[in-house]
Amino acid sequence: MPHKRLPDWMDDVKRVMIKDDISVEELASRLNLTSNYIVSVINGYRRSIRTRISISKALGLNPGDYIM
Repeated sequence: MPHKRLPDWMDDVKRVMIKDDISVEELASRLNLTSNYIVSVINGYRRSIRTRISISKALGLNPGDYIM
């Protein structure tokens, strides 16, 4: 299976958050990060691979499916 690109990851994260009714604040709390930082990573303004992996795992996404 080919890897998905970053825009696919961003869309998948947002889709799962909406589907599972998870707010940015809740996700930030789970990861012990600020909501502003989470938003900047999800929207691609910050390029933290470690945080992308943490977000993916917290939402049940497989980080290995994406080119980060």
